[in-house]
Amino acid sequence: MKSTITVDFFENEKTGLFVGLSEDMPGLFVAGKTLEEVEAKIPGALKMLVAAKHELARERAEKLKSRKPQGFKTVARQREFAVAA
Repeated sequence: MKSTITVDFFENEKTGLFVGLSEDMPGLFVAGKTLEEVEAKIPGALKMLVAAKHELARERAEKLKSRKPQGFKTVARQREFAVAA
């Protein structure tokens, strides 16, 4: 996983509201009255987004534990694999 992401900033022409979005982290959307406010909110938003994605992945994994593809038999127990960060 990348240790840095790129965030693009936009200003609404009518309201002056700023938003930050990132193609590197789908789902990241941070808004504020100033660019500085948006920048300050990004680290917290990233932490919440990553935590939510991990929880969703954990829930999906739990559901898959009880499912076996039709027509297949179990040939090996579950194994854990290290994933480079």
